[in-house]
Amino acid sequence: MKIRVRLYGIPNPPGVSDAMWETVVDFPGGSAQDLLAGLLAGMDGETRSLFLAAGGELSPDAAVTVNGLQVADLGLSELVLAEGDLVEVALLPGL
Repeated sequence: MKIRVRLYGIPNPPGVSDAMWETVVDFPGGSAQDLLAGLLAGMDGETRSLFLAAGGELSPDAAVTVNGLQVADLGLSELVLAEGDLVEVALLPGL
């Protein structure tokens, strides 16, 4: 299924001139947490470290929304995504 993904606040993402990156991901299905884990696995170490806290969990500086609704960390594993969903992750230092 196709999921739209937007990432905000990434300093100098490869090939992108501004701080917002958008793509459509062919996602086999699962939770928002599964999608984020797959996205993070494909990032270089420096970029990935911006999204993760020391213990490997999502940084408190990262806010996640699905279809415009903010999702708390615990809800990521329970929220099953559907075709056409929009997942946005914003890095907001000091959130």
